[in-house]
Amino acid sequence: MDSDTPVQPAAMPGQILSQPQSINLYFVAVIALAIAVVMTIAGGLILAALKLPVPGELIALGGVALGALAGMVAPGKESGA
Repeated sequence: MDSDTPVQPAAMPGQILSQPQSINLYFVAVIALAIAVVMTIAGGLILAALKLPVPGELIALGGVALGALAGMVAPGKESGA
């Protein structure tokens, strides 16, 4: 990528880009979901290492958080994808 080429945010919805205050809230939400995914994976690995059963709720929580995170950072229809 050329250093003179401006970077265009592909994954940010137009509503977020039009309101500078909401960008911080968007980042907080993305970071919180990423932390939830990492903690879910870590919890599952710890339980498995201790030879304890991994509850289905933990798997569901991780899947939902990962799906929400993917929905927030994936380019949408309005960005030309």
